[in-house]
Amino acid sequence: MKGQTRYEFLIRTIQAISSILDPSGILEKLADNVKSFFGADGLEFLVVADEDDMSFWSDKEIPHLKMITEDEIGAIPEIGRIIRGQEVVIVRVEGADDLSEGMRELIGGIPNVTVLGLPVIRDGSGIGAGIARFKGDRGVDQDDLLLLQTTVNLAGNLVFNVLMHQRVKEIGERYETLVEHLGAGMIIIQDNKIKFANNAMVELSGYSKEELYSKPFYEFISPRDRRRMLESYSRRLKGDDVPETYGFWGIRKDEGEVYVEGIYSIVPYGGRDAVVAVLRDATRDLEL
Repeated sequence: MKGQTRYEFLIRTIQAISSILDPSGILEKLADNVKSFFGADGLEFLVVADEDDMSFWSDKEIPHLKMITEDEIGAIPEIGRIIRGQEVVIVRVEGADDLSEGMRELIGGIPNVTVLGLPVIRDGSGIGAGIARFKGDRGVDQDDLLLLQTTVNLAGNLVFNVLMHQRVKEIGERYETLVEHLGAGMIIIQDNKIKFANNAMVELSGYSKEELYSKPFYEFISPRDRRRMLESYSRRLKGDDVPETYGFWGIRKDEGEVYVEGIYSIVPYGGRDAVVAVLRDATRDLEL
């Protein structure tokens, strides 16, 4: 293969998968491209997931994709080397003893194949793996290996982003459904930013969702309560004993202040902890 041919493969693949918004479509297209260009007999992806993610995805079948826990990684030596060690693993499989039991179950236990495992890396950490399978004794030269590594890592990160977006979207919709009948505002805060706000929160604050998402959450809090609310937010994420209900003065878009009472708790959001707040306008209560 010539370098230009490899370059064209990479560009065509990136263009094809970057316009697809669901993980099954991304992986189907990638598997087809890798099969036609490299002659791969199969391509599977693994994504590391915690217990909450495993529960969420358990009833969703996605071709070419398997969620894997940290415990499962530890039980399959080859996968541990790929994801935790970020190694490229190539194994010529002639018999059952050439792979661990867990790896045989993962690829279907097919004899007389070459298995190529490639890490998917994000921010310096292994978040998954791409496992390609070739019939017979298939050598992989350095140029092909580099191209496969690049393609698998790009596709793996794209799939991870889409999965997290779907997870976050469904969590937000679930919480919004729970509180909408109360007419209460709801926000989810992570990394000091509002990641989700429902329509009632837009009405309460006067800001659009885009405006709420654009600034640190504490900029919507009156200076008189800002330090206290920041401290409560930080302590809650650390697991400290913090009250679940309390109020604060917030700043509306019209620059008026509104007294807000809230109920706060920790929720998993995109694979990490976040704070969910259910809020109501209690200004009139102070006037009574």
